[in-house]
Amino acid sequence: MTKPKTVTAILIDPFACTVETVQLTRDLESYYAALSHESMPVRTFELTYRAGLTGADALFFDEDGLYKGAQRAFVLKGYDTPLLGKALIVGANGRGGSADAETDIKSIRDRVMFLEVIGTNYQSAENYRRAVTPWMPPVTTYRLGSAEMVNAPGMVKWAINGATFASDREYLINVIATGWKLPEDAARKLIMGEVPYTVEGETVVFSVPK
Repeated sequence: MTKPKTVTAILIDPFACTVETVQLTRDLESYYAALSHESMPVRTFELTYRAGLTGADALFFDEDGLYKGAQRAFVLKGYDTPLLGKALIVGANGRGGSADAETDIKSIRDRVMFLEVIGTNYQSAENYRRAVTPWMPPVTTYRLGSAEMVNAPGMVKWAINGATFASDREYLINVIATGWKLPEDAARKLIMGEVPYTVEGETVVFSVPK
């Protein structure tokens, strides 16, 4: 079976705060997959030719980024307008097809600044601040305090141990959810070990993705 032909592109990823080479096939799904993020799926893109790119290289980015509540962006030195989400730098072969990017990846790493999006006025510099760490999904943090007759760490440990028995699982999840007024899903993730927790004194602390 013949492997699909690939081209080497440059992926600018403000979620991971990285600039790396990636292999793309020449079908649209390959581009969509590279440009997508769990918080910002991509099904359409546009391209631009910018100074600082070599030869016929073009920059591909999410055409609908303005409408997705983007949490990350980037800007290339020499341009004032941030681009929302990821971008690809892809070359062209002169026959309307894609080709390996010619732009030096180091030049892009030297020029890029990753940004956190902190507002919705995407034209304002106050909408952004510099991002230096990879994106993390937003979470809700819960703190389960102890009372005179109830020790939270002990109760959580008891419930986790008991939940190994399927017949007791729902009852124990309900005990924790009711006792600390937690959403059932949060209590389930805690008791089933899907999220870690820490103990601060007599308080159990854990976070659940929103």
